[in-house]
Amino acid sequence: MNVKFLRFIEAGAFNDMKHLRTIYIYQAPALRVISPSVFHVELPHLKILRIVHTSLEQIPDLSQLKTNSILHMM
Repeated sequence: MNVKFLRFIEAGAFNDMKHLRTIYIYQAPALRVISPSVFHVELPHLKILRIVHTSLEQIPDLSQLKTNSILHMM
């Protein structure tokens, strides 16, 4: 998926994705905002979260993310 023009990720984007193992957002220079509650979700199989080469104005809050794995963030 081409994320070159992705500007925001809204709440609920990862709802009902219980089998999601990797979130990889790369080369998204227009991405400035990830909704504060986008990671207020249960993703029991998530192992890797990579968000690189973006224009994020703040780091997303991961305190409410529920996962059964050790999360590798890069």
